[in-house]
Amino acid sequence: MLGEIGLPGVKAVSVLASALGSEDDFLANEAASSLCSLGTNASGAIPELISALKRGNCSTACYSAKALGKIRLKPEIVVPALVQCLDVHDLDHLYGDPGVELAFEAADALAQYGSDATVAIPELKRRLVHPNSTFRLHLAIAIVSISAQDVEALQIVTDYIYDKKMNSKTLFCLAKAGANAKVAVPVLEKYVNNPALAPNVREHAIDTLNQLKKGQ
Repeated sequence: MLGEIGLPGVKAVSVLASALGSEDDFLANEAASSLCSLGTNASGAIPELISALKRGNCSTACYSAKALGKIRLKPEIVVPALVQCLDVHDLDHLYGDPGVELAFEAADALAQYGSDATVAIPELKRRLVHPNSTFRLHLAIAIVSISAQDVEALQIVTDYIYDKKMNSKTLFCLAKAGANAKVAVPVLEKYVNNPALAPNVREHAIDTLNQLKKGQ
């Protein structure tokens, strides 16, 4: 309920932050979820959220990574902590329980920091050779969000335009990259003419294409 209220104040954030360290997994998970829903209002819990990442593949750690991405403050301590989570993943359960997606959440959170996460680029790029293509996409989107001119990452993102599970995420990333993502223009021009596209996806793709063309 504290999370649903929206603006609980410093005292409530402190209480939720303390609950992150509870041995009761259900309580810790709910506290992390509530802090995640508070966005920047949860900034007072940054140290505790970073500590919660060390739990590894559990819901509490994943919600904590997501919360840190929404807060987008103190990159000097948050970014290194998120980078350490990039090797924690379970390739047998990519999109099941949120507790097996910490590496994915960490990459997505780094993307939220934009240029403030520049120091993470070498570690993100080093993992682009990972055999799991979905993980590579999360990494590539993070790289493009941090440095929109990275050709290798842009190409990976562009290759995912036709993936129905990831096309929305991909289109958003390309639109954010703007003129730097002109490599995607020919692919998008073909994509928007696909008669099988859902109307909302086509509209999103057309808007993205127009944004890229403006920068050419």
